Amino acid sequence: MHERYDFPEGIINVSMGEGGGEYLICGNEKVALYDVGMAHSGKKLVFKIEQELEKLGRDKLDSVLISHSHYDHVGALGYILRRWPGALVYGTAKTKAVFESKNARDFMMVMAENARNIHGDPNEQLYMDGMRVDVTVGDGEIIGLGGRHLKVLETKGHTDCSLTYILEPYNIMFASESTGVYVSMGNINPAILKSYLQVKESLKKCKEAAPKSIISPHYGLVPENQVCSFFDIAEMYVDKTKEIVCRLIQEGRTDEEIYEVYEAFFWPLHKGTVKKGFMTNGKLCIKSIRKELFPE
Repeated sequence: MHERYDFPEGIINVSMGEGGGEYLICGNEKVALYDVGMAHSGKKLVFKIEQELEKLGRDKLDSVLISHSHYDHVGALGYILRRWPGALVYGTAKTKAVFESKNARDFMMVMAENARNIHGDPNEQLYMDGMRVDVTVGDGEIIGLGGRHLKVLETKGHTDCSLTYILEPYNIMFASESTGVYVSMGNINPAILKSYLQVKESLKKCKEAAPKSIISPHYGLVPENQVCSFFDIAEMYVDKTKEIVCRLIQEGRTDEEIYEVYEAFFWPLHKGTVKKGFMTNGKLCIKSIRKELFPE
């Protein structure tokens, strides 16, 4: 039976449940943390990482890898950096700019507080200070861990700052949300929030990388027998999304009317995801396709 958290040796699940998936990636010399999840899970995440580092005989976290700047992937960064201030944070120049924007930080705080009120203690004060990117990276750059390294791919489309990391020499891909979110056998939820055309390019780039294994955001390890077809299935859903939305735009439908059709088609395929998140992403997807393919 497939177990979505049955990772290869050296990849440790430290996910808290509500984020996009947080994992320790261990080399001979360094330990990196992939994404940090929700702010309200920050204290628990720090404690869990401390436990895992102790098991490894390590005394520090060396680096943090940011997949993109959405609050459910970066909310706990302040907690991590308060505990391990020397950890180097890797991300895009765009992510760095987001962290340096007061408006963006304020918006993330609002979203983080909403998530805390649903999943955590409404009275808990969140700590989201000190968010930063120390090293900006892009296509083809290498992050060494000692005996293992991570190759960086820019995979825009979900956001302008989405990154994919490939762990070598094992060819294990930590896929970005631009390639969608694996839900179940044959179902991959498209996540076109910024650009349909960029998502298509990111899918092509990731397929050409020919990963041996794929770790999909908000899910975990994709079943081995579906790795080869993952990007083809993702592209099929992306193209179906574009087909539906474009047809309805051409018919003169409003975004609200288009969303009703979008939900009727896609939601039955993706039950198990959070409905509110599905709705938010669906509506942003429609707006982005209208803006990109039907400019005024």
